[in-house]
Amino acid sequence: MWTDPIIEELHARRREHAACFDFDAHQIFLELKRLDESASVVEAEIVTLPAKRLDAFKRAT
Repeated sequence: MWTDPIIEELHARRREHAACFDFDAHQIFLELKRLDESASVVEAEIVTLPAKRLDAFKRAT
């Protein structure tokens, strides 16, 4: 069976990360939540795109 080396590396990194928290899903969740909250402090430009009309979509298909 063929294995994708990128996917294998992803799984290895997830195992390493989980091992840091003794594979405790709750502790992993709290860490990811903390990282997410700290990342949201950085100011980012918010982009709002105009809504697409459904009738234009129907004509295109």
